[in-house]
Amino acid sequence: MRLHGDTRIASGRRFDKTFDVNVRGVFFTVQKALPLMSRGGAVVLVASNLHLKGYPAHSTYAASKAAVRSFARSWATELLDRAIRVNTLSPGSIDTQLWKAALRPKSRLMKLVITWKNHSFEIEGSLFNQGCGLSVS
Repeated sequence: MRLHGDTRIASGRRFDKTFDVNVRGVFFTVQKALPLMSRGGAVVLVASNLHLKGYPAHSTYAASKAAVRSFARSWATELLDRAIRVNTLSPGSIDTQLWKAALRPKSRLMKLVITWKNHSFEIEGSLFNQGCGLSVS
């Protein structure tokens, strides 16, 4: 089952699977591990740099990793009395051909017609996906 997808077509099942693994899994694993941890121990959580910047078709994954980061902040203060450190690693992508293909800007030819106060303006060009936004050139 693919865990990432466009928000407009993502299913509840996909959303639940992502949050079950990345949020519930982390929460309950740490909860069960805490009684076994010694004073001065450490919890290291793995998030992703995707929670820092919006990427198309990764909203649920990014949100789940942002939740992991939020756990770390909260648990770091909750566990101060036991001197347990909580840190998060947020690795980025690995420079592979697959990743380059996924991020390659996709463009579409477009024609935009704007009508305002009986005047029409036409803009022709290419629409480029720029990660968080779109630009017309």
